[in-house]
Amino acid sequence: MASGKIVGKTTGPSASKYSFWVEWNSTVNEQDKYSLLTATAYLQRNDGYASSVYNLDVPKTSKYIKVDGVRTNSTQKGIDTRNSKKVIIGSVTNQKIYHDEQGYATVNIQAGFPNVVTSYLTGGSLNKDIALDKIDIITTTIDVNVVKIAQEQFTATLTTNENVNGWYYSLDNGSTWITLSEEVGTSLTATISGLSANTTYNIKFKVRKETNGVESIKDFAITTLPIYVTDIIFPDTVYVDVGKYNDISVTVVPENASITKFDITTSNPDIVQVIDGQLFGVSKGTATITLTATDGSGFEKSTDVSVIQRVTGIYTNATEVVVPKDGSIDLQFEYTILPKNADIKDVIITSGDENIVQIVGSTIVAVGDGTTTVTITTVDGGYSAEIEIAVLDEDLWYDYSTPIEILNVNDIKNILSNINTIRLILTQKGYLIDDLIEVDAKFGSQFKGDILEILQNIEYNLDIISNNDAKSIYYVEPKTVGEYASNKEDIWRWVQILNEMHDIVTGVYGKWEYLLCNDGYPTINGKKILVRGDMIG
Repeated sequence: MASGKIVGKTTGPSASKYSFWVEWNSTVNEQDKYSLLTATAYLQRNDGYASSVYNLDVPKTSKYIKVDGVRTNSTQKGIDTRNSKKVIIGSVTNQKIYHDEQGYATVNIQAGFPNVVTSYLTGGSLNKDIALDKIDIITTTIDVNVVKIAQEQFTATLTTNENVNGWYYSLDNGSTWITLSEEVGTSLTATISGLSANTTYNIKFKVRKETNGVESIKDFAITTLPIYVTDIIFPDTVYVDVGKYNDISVTVVPENASITKFDITTSNPDIVQVIDGQLFGVSKGTATITLTATDGSGFEKSTDVSVIQRVTGIYTNATEVVVPKDGSIDLQFEYTILPKNADIKDVIITSGDENIVQIVGSTIVAVGDGTTTVTITTVDGGYSAEIEIAVLDEDLWYDYSTPIEILNVNDIKNILSNINTIRLILTQKGYLIDDLIEVDAKFGSQFKGDILEILQNIEYNLDIISNNDAKSIYYVEPKTVGEYASNKEDIWRWVQILNEMHDIVTGVYGKWEYLLCNDGYPTINGKKILVRGDMIG
């Protein structure tokens, strides 16, 4: 702060008895390069005499103080110096005075009161230029050089063009300043910590000049490093369907990695291609894909991708399968996976009632009488099909070990039941009656073509017998009932044929195969089937 006193002069016979002066002071604003000037002009009787000037006629506008041409009039009328009272002629407070480019400022101060006050004191005046304190206007500059950037902090060196004694930074645009140091110097290395990874910060650095408190601010942008990917965990098996897209499901390590996007390349675009970040299966086979992190870490990892043909469905080759009690059958021959070139053909087989059939691998084992449903479900796609399983007890076959002399209603029903049993067993074995080769025409009266026709003819003639006028007991006379049921010997021959078929399909004579006509006889595995009453040899 600067201050001073400027002495003026008065006029009139008693001028020497009065003092007229200005007291002033100024404060400097270094930052904005100006001073605030306060000045007051005073008049006072200086010889201690009690009676002095008292004049109520002097107007306010006649008493003034002027700073650099800016005039300020008195706020009081008249002049009263009685009893050596100090009278304020004019006053100015905190008038702004700007300094030049070298920091200098000179101000002119004037003050005065009227030429005619009394006959003893006719007036007063002063006019003087004063120099205010020089302002140190050298601008402080600050440079920032980043030394190291990390994920949650960075280190920078701050450099100034002259000594400063205050170092600060702000993360909120200057609303809050955090002190870095108050040491005097022209450089400081500081670490700003507590930041978030992969984030851009607009930081303000500020320094304060030691001598005059002038401050300088530097805006600076910094982006912290991301948290890098250190591993990519793939599924155990990466599959892509032929002709379809598949997203790549991976787990990134660490979980809080900043950037989890990857560039993906394929080793064989004829097998698998990468289209818009997805895998597209071109053709069956195996290729290698490589994922490269885009976070700047350079991390990459590869895995094999199998392009496969997916299961699209399943159908059963037989909707009903018959199994002898305590017998078993491998169901893999009873269903077909679609398409045939599907890669994953594993299935899960479940029994609807384990008291009837149980599942061992792909084999069903008949453990009890009755009918239940077995469900076959594909592991790939979850498609399912059902097969009805009938477990035939031994009691379901009606054995005729002796010729039938009298054919009653129950016999007819039993023979029909045996026919149906043979049909079911043939179906269960996988050899459909419709697929059997026809027997040679020379045995026509006996077989009338293929095995299906034999069974149909027996059913047909039994139906005729059951509709005969005889109600419950039928005496079969020769040539009385149809072409194929002319006598009881023919009926007995049918029964024998059914018995022999049952023995063959239940394993007594081996696997049922196509009927062959060798040596004049239909045979199975070299064994003759019943013809014209003959037994299998």
